[in-house]
Amino acid sequence: MKSIEVTQVLNATKEKVWNALFNDYGDIHLHNPGIIKSHNLNDATKGALGCSRHCEFEGGMFIDEEITEVNENENFTVKVTNSSYPPAIKEWFSIYQINALGDDKTEVKMTLNILTDPEEMAEGMVEQMKDPLGFYLLGLGYHLETGTAVTMENFPSIMQSLK
Repeated sequence: MKSIEVTQVLNATKEKVWNALFNDYGDIHLHNPGIIKSHNLNDATKGALGCSRHCEFEGGMFIDEEITEVNENENFTVKVTNSSYPPAIKEWFSIYQINALGDDKTEVKMTLNILTDPEEMAEGMVEQMKDPLGFYLLGLGYHLETGTAVTMENFPSIMQSLK
């Protein structure tokens, strides 16, 4: 299994970050520029243990993910349960960790883990995911600060404003 970790310090309270990532689980499209649509599955109205979401990407690709572990206001694990990605991906899951650094500063760490067959394929996949995952956390920070939905269309100008 190969892993990649991305970390970002956000200008938001820990509670606000937890709410966006966990409670509003099905609305990841609001802050991840790589996701064009998302929603909770099975009539869920907010994130909870066992809650699933559907995420759609450009080009018709998709993943369904389920929250499999929760340590309230600290961390949670999300496992991909269905996807349009190659069957060579045998397992993939992400661990989100949220740590308060001060009143309005919160560190978010996301670790993506991928198991493939052949095993060597995972190395290339995690390398390809490094930038998109970093963009995701930057988008989260921008969304929390401005309330603006982050999309592929407005993300280049957002990146310019962050420089």
